Amino acid sequence: MALLKSEAIITLCIEMGAADGEFSEEEMQSLVKNPAFMKYEWDSDLYGEKIKRGEATRENAIAALKGCSLDTQIDALALVWHVLLADGEMTEGEKDVMAQLLMKFDIDIETVNNRLKNQL
Repeated sequence: MALLKSEAIITLCIEMGAADGEFSEEEMQSLVKNPAFMKYEWDSDLYGEKIKRGEATRENAIAALKGCSLDTQIDALALVWHVLLADGEMTEGEKDVMAQLLMKFDIDIETVNNRLKNQL
């Protein structure tokens, strides 16, 4: 079963949160307070099942978002960027994840950063 748009965004945000070792409370709180994130709804039970089945992967998240508009892709990456910036530190693992996502979507970091500023 494919990931829904909201599930894809959550998957990438969780991956970014875990890229430095743990998805901290600070990172989670900054994400859930972002107005752009709050507009996405998902069934947590269904998403939990997809995680158990191994479907909530970066590859599946990217595939789901590739089927969305460029605007949605930029929104998604801005939310991922928000998680990266939340704790005030940028580790090599976080940089690598972000760089890979930017390349996969062919979107530059300035576009993503500008979108994040507009989201907040």
